[in-house]
Amino acid sequence: MTFEAGKTYRARTADGEQIRFTVTVVGDGTWLNADLDGADGPEPNVWLNTRLLLWVSTELESAIAVTKAAEEVIDALERSADDGAPGSSAGL
Repeated sequence: MTFEAGKTYRARTADGEQIRFTVTVVGDGTWLNADLDGADGPEPNVWLNTRLLLWVSTELESAIAVTKAAEEVIDALERSADDGAPGSSAGL
């Protein structure tokens, strides 16, 4: 995933904690500097190792993320069904 300075993300850490953070400095791609919104309150200027994140989402609310993912899956299934439909030239 490519991170952008100024953008806020939601993620799950390797120890299972869900966090939100706003990127301040992108860094080298593995390490980035961020303002962390943790369970203990805000922590500004934190160096975050992105390889210790199990997943990252640009959607800040899980319901929105699930809805968006479901829409993407449905679109992909519809496209694959259209590609393999009888009478189509997709298999030629």
